[in-house]
Formats: sequence, C-alpha cells, structure tokens
Amino acid sequence: MDKITFENWLEIMRLVILLLSGAAIPIVIFVVGNKLSRIQQLEEKLRNDRIEIYNKILEPFFLIFSTEAVIEGSMRSKKNKKKTGVELAAEKLLTLEYQEYAFRLSLIGSDDVVRAFNNLMQAYYNLGNKEENLDNENNNKGLRLINLMALLLLEVRKSLGNEKTDLHPLEMLEWKINDLRNFKRKGKYPRIRN
Repeated sequence: MDKITFENWLEIMRLVILLLSGAAIPIVIFVVGNKLSRIQQLEEKLRNDRIEIYNKILEPFFLIFSTEAVIEGSMRSKKNKKKTGVELAAEKLLTLEYQEYAFRLSLIGSDDVVRAFNNLMQAYYNLGNKEENLDNENNNKGLRLINLMALLLLEVRKSLGNEKTDLHPLEMLEWKINDLRNFKRKGKYPRIRN
C-alpha cells in the first residue's frame, strides 16, 4: 500500500470541505429563508390586526366630527338618529367592545400610535360633557381635540407603512373639516405639539 503523504491529506481535506460546504450552503439558505418568510408572515398578520384595531379605535372620533346629516343617514335606529355625534361617540367609548380594542391597541399598536391615542383620550376625558365645547370655534379644548385627532391619524398612517410622510397632521383631517385651511398662516399650518 502506498503511504499517505501530507499532500494527499490536504487533498482529502479539501474534498471533504468542498462536499460539506456544498451541502451546508443550501441548508443555511433554506433555514434563513424559512425564518425570513415566517417573520414576513408575522409582520403581515400584525399589520392586519393593527388595521382592524385602528379602525375600531378611530370610529367614535369620526362620529364626533360627523354632521347631523351623516349621522341621520347612517344610523339604523331612530333613537340614534336623534343623537349628536358627541353623544354617540361617548356611548361607544363606554362599551366593553371599545375597551377591548383599546386594550389590544396598547398591546400591539406602535409606540407612537399608543402615545397619540393616550393623549387624545386624556384630552377627551378633560373636555367635559358639554356639547357646545366642540361647536365653539374659539374653544381651546375643541381645537386641542382636533389637533390630537390629527396627530393620531398621522401616527396610524406612519405605523401602516408611510413612515416618511410629509403630511402635516391637520392635512389628515382636511377631508372632514371644511374650514380647516383657515388655520393656515402663510400657506402653512402651525406646528402641533404632541
């Protein structure tokens, strides 16, 4: 038998390494690919859950900004058609279903959305039960509520994939509040603090 030389050992080792690396690379690609696919699926599920929660959380605040005609046209019961958006929103905020969605928001909402929601709710709690607070243009509490609602909408927008948005928070409500652009000075909205 021939004696195995050092060069032969090196050649055998090189072949073994080539065989192992040829098998290891596809295995690594498979494992990493599965991990990335799973992460992507979880992110998609989280995004869908967030959309559902954000929609439910925002609903009472859209009632606040709704006109009587919108409320009368969209409410099924005659009892609800006679209520204002503020009254309907207050009722909705006190339901167990709403509280469950608020709890879910605190668990899976983005940090900025949770903070914006908390700020809006604190302003709403401090607003008082007088409907005229929202109807009076000069009322600082009503304006603060509008600003905080706009900030919440903008944070929701960012949370759902528009992180680099250039929109001003109040632009999020221009479609809903017909005289909102009256607040612009020199073509720009004032800075809003969260």
